[in-house]
Amino acid sequence: MRIKDKAISGNVFVTVSSVLGALILSPISIFYFILFPVTDISPYLQSDFILGLLYLVLFPSWLAYLFWNKGIVEIGATRGEIYTHLIPLSGGLFSIVFLNVEINWFHIVSAFLIIIGVVLCSKK
Repeated sequence: MRIKDKAISGNVFVTVSSVLGALILSPISIFYFILFPVTDISPYLQSDFILGLLYLVLFPSWLAYLFWNKGIVEIGATRGEIYTHLIPLSGGLFSIVFLNVEINWFHIVSAFLIIIGVVLCSKK
């Protein structure tokens, strides 16, 4: 982000990054489907699968990068780097809420350390 030309908008940057990522992964995907062909596509046509895929495309894949880039533009790459440490914290919280993972002592200790670290690094 530091060496990105300021004239390139965040939307364009995310779009180009996504397209390049898809192009790079395409040969690997083709090779995989040659080795392991899909014979029954009916599970992929169910509404649960399609809704889940739509969720993954919209929220964690597209909007997350869009908001992240907007945040980096607003506060800068150095200050924004601090907040990457919230990713495992949010993943742990979501696993507790949605997957019914049992809370253990290490969840509490790591959440405490992450929050303290972000607070300390956010102060001037």
